[in-house]
Amino acid sequence: MKFSMKIVIPIVIIICTVIVANIIMSNPPKAKRSDQSKTSEISVEIQKLQQQEFDLFIESYGLAQASVITNLTSEVSGKIIYMNEKFKNGGYLKKGELLIKIEDADYIADVKIAEAALILAKQNLLEEKAKVKQAKEEWKKFNTNVEANSLVLREPQLKSAEANLIASEANYEKTKLNLDRTKVLAPYDGRVIEKKVSIAQIVSNNTELGTIYSNKIVEVRLPIRNIDLKFVDISDENIKNLKVDFYSEIFNNKYSGLIVRSESSIDTNTKQLYIISEIQENNENLKIGEYLKAKIYVKKLQDVLVIPNNTIYQGSYVYVEKDGFITRKEIKIAWQDENHSIIKEGLEENENLVLTTLGLVSSGTAVDITNKNVSEK
Repeated sequence: MKFSMKIVIPIVIIICTVIVANIIMSNPPKAKRSDQSKTSEISVEIQKLQQQEFDLFIESYGLAQASVITNLTSEVSGKIIYMNEKFKNGGYLKKGELLIKIEDADYIADVKIAEAALILAKQNLLEEKAKVKQAKEEWKKFNTNVEANSLVLREPQLKSAEANLIASEANYEKTKLNLDRTKVLAPYDGRVIEKKVSIAQIVSNNTELGTIYSNKIVEVRLPIRNIDLKFVDISDENIKNLKVDFYSEIFNNKYSGLIVRSESSIDTNTKQLYIISEIQENNENLKIGEYLKAKIYVKKLQDVLVIPNNTIYQGSYVYVEKDGFITRKEIKIAWQDENHSIIKEGLEENENLVLTTLGLVSSGTAVDITNKNVSEK
């Protein structure tokens, strides 16, 4: 009995195993598949790429500098008896405005003395001319056949009188000029940088009175990075009148200027080329020495593809959408600023650029377009 059970049990187990295996083989499990073409995984916004016109610019920076700075000095000596209240640091000046007046009593007296000497010199010349005429008549009267010499005709005396008149006239003009110099006038519209004297102070010739500058033209010296030189034609004919926008971060102001010239050599310290811009209008509130950021509009490009920088990943690829799926595309950038890039290779007009920020997504991923009207245009 025991022997028969040892044989029967293994046979039963084998038979059951075969039956279960046949059942499993006859009824394999079926996987439930989803239709990817109908079920979208990601919602994205797109932009249809179009070639466009673009004002290419390069960025730079510089300090506002006065194109004309003047150190005012006294040309006569004396005591300062008047000083314009505008003649102080930061004061605004108008051309021809009286800034400083030096006591002029002595200079008025000098003018009167010189004027009197001039009158005497004129009188002396008239008398000498009369004497010369008389000498000629008397000589002819008694010496009809002999020529008179210069001494007889008083020619040296006449020339001396003429020279004395010239000297008197020059002295008179000089005294008047010195009198005029007791008044220090503003040579142009501008502002005061520094005042160096005060009322009642006695000054001498060449005493420094102060420093002013013309605010008609403000210059900004702008360095150009070597990588940006390929975008700029630095010849004077082509660089002149390029438009520049300046931005002051301190006072939140914007100014417009023009490039007027480039420097003749590379700066030995920075190894960069500098170009000079002028701000000629609306610069009254611009401070000399103020730091300015600049956008230099170097050329106008036609038919270029411009995309936002936030659509570029690792600086080398973007995602585009076609027929509900996205594809990763490698690109090459021709130019880039903080916000936009001009594409040199990798994208074509009318492609749908994905604007939505994505993580690491595989090409072929299905997407749902949130602005479908863009792709249909």
